[in-house]
Amino acid sequence: MFNLPTKTRRAYRRFAGVLILASVAFLLVACSNSSAAAPSAPADPSPPAATASGEGSATEEIAEPNPGAGDEYRDDRSTAEAVIESYYNAINRQEYVRAYSYWEPEAAESELPPFEEFQEGYAQTVSVDLTIGTVTSDAGAGQLYYAVPVALVAEQTDGTTQTFVGCYQLHLANPAAQGEPPFRPMGIRSASIDQVPNDADIPSLLETACQE
Repeated sequence: MFNLPTKTRRAYRRFAGVLILASVAFLLVACSNSSAAAPSAPADPSPPAATASGEGSATEEIAEPNPGAGDEYRDDRSTAEAVIESYYNAINRQEYVRAYSYWEPEAAESELPPFEEFQEGYAQTVSVDLTIGTVTSDAGAGQLYYAVPVALVAEQTDGTTQTFVGCYQLHLANPAAQGEPPFRPMGIRSASIDQVPNDADIPSLLETACQE
């Protein structure tokens, strides 16, 4: 065993005592700091956010394609041209109830088939391209009448096209003379439409379409 000198042993004992006291003090301070630590935050009571999962999710229903859905909606009854344009806008958008409504109620009953047959009549029609000729008008006894020549090119579901030329007759009771509701807007009173060859001279046919 290695022996130290007497003075060195005494100094060593004093140094060891001081070291032990310092160690005890350090441990006491550490324990005190541990007990004074801030309490942990309470757990969030809200449930966790749901995570996306493909299992069990509802299948979104996909609507049937509408060939005319890209046409901007138009419902304008301010002029004869606007009524006919709105009428075919409804047909191209397959909004047949709206199309039916552009006819005067009495005219719809006498000039058109029942609504179900009217709608079925367009089952093979994808879209209708409309050309309007020169509109003429007449007035009498507070009534306004319009004649609208039209050319129609209808695209069919089988890829073929059909061309028609004819005339729509429209009517509007003078708005200032309508004293009781409901207001009756301008509406279609009658139509005379004939199929023509696809290569027909449309401008010439439009000029005479509304001549009696």
